[in-house]
Amino acid sequence: MLGVTVLLSRSPESQAAFTKMLADQQDPQSANYHHWLTPQQVGELYGPTQHDVDAVTSWLSGQGMAVSDVTPSRIFVHVSAPASVVGNAFGTSFRYFAINGVRRFSTVSDPAIPAAFAAVIGSISGLSETSLRPMSRMQSMPMPGASNEAGSGPSPEFTAPSGLHYVTPGDFSIIFDAQPSYNAGFTGAGQKVAIIGRSRVVATDISEFETNTALASNVPNTIIPTNGVDPGITGTGDQGEATLDVDRVIGTAPGVQADLVVSGTAGGFDGIYVAAQYEVQTLRDPVMNISFGSCEVYAGPSNVTLWDTLFAQAASEGISVFVSSADSGAATCDPQFSTPPAYQFQSVNYICVSSYATCVGATEFADTANPAQYWTTANGTGMVSAVGYIPEGAWNEPTETNSTGATIYVAASGGGGASIYVPKPAWQTGTGVPADGARDVPDMSFPGAGHDGYYACFALGGGDCAKGYFEYFSGTSAAAPTMAAVTALLNQKTGVSQGNLNPLLYRVAAATPNAFHDATQASSGVANCSTAVPSMCNNSTPSPTGLAGGLAGFGLTTGYDQATGLGSLDITNFLNAAATPASTLTATTMVVTESFPVIASGKTVSFTATLSGTGVSSATGTVQFYADGNALGSPVAVSSGVAMTPFLPFTASGRFLITAVYSGDGSFASTTAPGIQLTVTGITPSVSITAGTATIPIGGGTTFTATVVQAAGAPVPTGIVRFLVTTSTTSTYVATAPLSGGTATSPVIGFSASGSETVRAVYLGDSIYSSGSSFPLPLTVQKIQSVAQLATPSGAIGMGGYAAFTTTVTSLPYNGADPVPTGTVQLFSNGVALGAPFGLPSATVPSVMVTSLAQQFSVAGTDMITAVYSGDASWAGSTSAAVTLTVLTTPPSITVTPASPSISVSAGATTNNTAGLTVQGVNGFLGGVNLTCAVSYNGTATISFPPTCSLSSTSVSLSGSAGTSVTVTVGTTLPHRAQAHTSSAGLWRVGGGLPGALAGTVLGAFCLAFVPRRRRLMSLLSMLLVTGVLSGCGGSTVPVTSTPTATPVGTTTGSYTVTVTATTTVAGIAAPSPATIALTVN
Repeated sequence: MLGVTVLLSRSPESQAAFTKMLADQQDPQSANYHHWLTPQQVGELYGPTQHDVDAVTSWLSGQGMAVSDVTPSRIFVHVSAPASVVGNAFGTSFRYFAINGVRRFSTVSDPAIPAAFAAVIGSISGLSETSLRPMSRMQSMPMPGASNEAGSGPSPEFTAPSGLHYVTPGDFSIIFDAQPSYNAGFTGAGQKVAIIGRSRVVATDISEFETNTALASNVPNTIIPTNGVDPGITGTGDQGEATLDVDRVIGTAPGVQADLVVSGTAGGFDGIYVAAQYEVQTLRDPVMNISFGSCEVYAGPSNVTLWDTLFAQAASEGISVFVSSADSGAATCDPQFSTPPAYQFQSVNYICVSSYATCVGATEFADTANPAQYWTTANGTGMVSAVGYIPEGAWNEPTETNSTGATIYVAASGGGGASIYVPKPAWQTGTGVPADGARDVPDMSFPGAGHDGYYACFALGGGDCAKGYFEYFSGTSAAAPTMAAVTALLNQKTGVSQGNLNPLLYRVAAATPNAFHDATQASSGVANCSTAVPSMCNNSTPSPTGLAGGLAGFGLTTGYDQATGLGSLDITNFLNAAATPASTLTATTMVVTESFPVIASGKTVSFTATLSGTGVSSATGTVQFYADGNALGSPVAVSSGVAMTPFLPFTASGRFLITAVYSGDGSFASTTAPGIQLTVTGITPSVSITAGTATIPIGGGTTFTATVVQAAGAPVPTGIVRFLVTTSTTSTYVATAPLSGGTATSPVIGFSASGSETVRAVYLGDSIYSSGSSFPLPLTVQKIQSVAQLATPSGAIGMGGYAAFTTTVTSLPYNGADPVPTGTVQLFSNGVALGAPFGLPSATVPSVMVTSLAQQFSVAGTDMITAVYSGDASWAGSTSAAVTLTVLTTPPSITVTPASPSISVSAGATTNNTAGLTVQGVNGFLGGVNLTCAVSYNGTATISFPPTCSLSSTSVSLSGSAGTSVTVTVGTTLPHRAQAHTSSAGLWRVGGGLPGALAGTVLGAFCLAFVPRRRRLMSLLSMLLVTGVLSGCGGSTVPVTSTPTATPVGTTTGSYTVTVTATTTVAGIAAPSPATIALTVN
């Protein structure tokens, strides 16, 4: 089941009005400053019309998708349906793509929508697999000096033998100067922070953390969205992330209400998305933290737009959003804290790049040279041992020791870089901000290294504080909730929520530098900084086998950088600066225009800034123009409310965001103009693409190499290339690779479905070259080449006989990774179909063997038999080589063959009294055979107790040449002594050998039954005294004598013959000769 979000579009007029409202909400001079909206107001004032919403939902329902809800803002429509239904509705299908050995589920083409909805549906999200992972790491440690038994507390010296230190809330408040704000009463009291997660927390983990760090009890409030699923206490990394987030929020803002908003997957939607939507549409806590993410390259533009739109709505409601920047350095697509792959490329956390979220990275304390300068040797209350601020570098821990003691190389550093989809927002200006036209992240940082991890109690991970252990957390997931808590302090101090904090953050950084701790190469302690080697002066990553050869990231610089953003905060200085009341000067607004929106590289353009506001014609001051945050010449003086630049040359190609900042004067307030875009066309590149192979088997893969030709007199092209699997009308992203020496090679791209594809290389351009694209490269994904093999029949068959054939379907060469073939096999005789096709059986290996139903051949001669495999979605069909079957003029027959010609038994034996025989069809006999057996005596004497025989089966079914075994069992009588009797009538036996006296007694007793009772006793006594027996009820008797025989009597010994006869009802088949077995009875 897929959860799909259909993102509706506002009209151009409504979108422009909404964007202006967002800017006004952050403009102290605007009447809409900090004037927040409700979700319903967002929908009513700026959303699509209800008619458009109804039309879209009606169409979605008609396509078989279940519409679960439409948000109050009228922007998000959530539907659920199986992948097949979603594919049919949007004119696409799904397959798995293999990227660096990881399978990802995605559409093979962009979704298509009816033309009538082109202006209403903006994008569709949820059509590709983009899992959100927590950006943290947890490790357990014994308390130094603790006995590790229940009840043992921390030792006085909270320092591990390795010299690592672990930050408690008290340490943090000292290092980052929060204590003066706490002393002034700003603890977050009365404020709320929504912590978005996928697991509940264990109450004792939180309470023990509070007790050990001297925090007051502050139980988090767990909230399950009404449309969500309670995930419970998951026992996974999600539980650890929730524990860390709660600890950092209440540890930084001790008085805040921590609302843990959690959900499991619901309706096909990730629990993080479900919880975030609930916060924005329903709960509306003033601060929201999300410590999860994934890489922008794999997410694609639709998912980036989804979260950017959600956060824009959050900003309009006064919600400040904080997101972790990721933990794999510049290579966010790679798993954090793991050995990186051989192929790496730059990407950022796609949730973090929204212009309406504050992206929080991570620093690392540079305290190893002299720890005593920054830490005391004894802990105080709450295990506090920090002395004061500690210099910081970029968090980067590229090596660790594995369980065998060997050094391994891992990606473990703060995420950062430039978005490939989100343009640079107008507020992102200042020293160090790159002139790249893109949204750069992170915005700021707090420590996130394991070297100075955050103290916690987390029994699941082994850090059970009640037993003398503790947990320490690292990662940007520790930094983001910290900044969320700082914002709760700011909300309490100002008495109002902040909405999008970024405009304020960058303004304070420019106006009050001492509110930030700028991480630089000098503060990192790294003497020779190079992005070619990962260290605390960058967020580069190592290679799988060493520090060198990995992915070059971004280095620390003065001011802003893409490793740590603006740096960390002096919290009290920041709160004081951010809470300074807005100026009472006359408000102004400003717009910028350009002489040409598009120019060629090397040409010039002029920009004009026009002020608006009461009396601005008398305004003085200057306007500084910027291109992507970089000053364009010197400030230009304002005259009559207008400032105009001279014609300025642009030698680099690309798209530039042009902004302008009015300085203000003694009467008029400063203002910043919304950005406009200038396009500078560069050298048109020549782009080509080649494949490792133009034809690949299904399930296989190949690399693609793009070449961007160096123009005469120009430098070698740089930048990145995107590889797209294309059709005639759509393109689907498969990989991104950086150019090196003018070429870029993709990782191995796997294809799991057969057919014809084309692949195109799209070059995104650089400062000299414009973007360009190669011609589509044809690529054929072949089905697995099957081999149908038909086993040669075991022999000839008779006319009218039957034959079955064994067919094996496999690949050549054999590949154990191939899927199991399905489909059917059809047999042919001399080109004529034999019966109906038969299916291949289920199997667990990619080679199957099947035996057909027996086929009858009624005409004598030679038949050429072939097997034709139909193929399936993954396997190509194939025809076996022909095998010869000879059909004789004689019919099939039956044979009955004893296993041994003779058997010898002892009379009365019940073991060793069996003989085996085989009933077999010859020359293709198929049918049933009835069996009987008899025993005949080979002598002439009169025999006693003649032998008998029985068969284990009296009927068998024969097919093919394999015989059926039948067991013959011989029965005989054990020799025994018998009694012989004589009388006047001759010799006779009574009751099978009863003595005559006993027989007479019985007879007499029978006669007594008719004697009157008073005479019975006397008569019985008389009977016992006599030696004869009564011979009749009349009282007469006959003399009888009895003598035993001399010899025991049983089955007569000698020679016998056991004969087994077979018959069949199959027409035209003669009965076989009986089978005989010589029987000797001993």
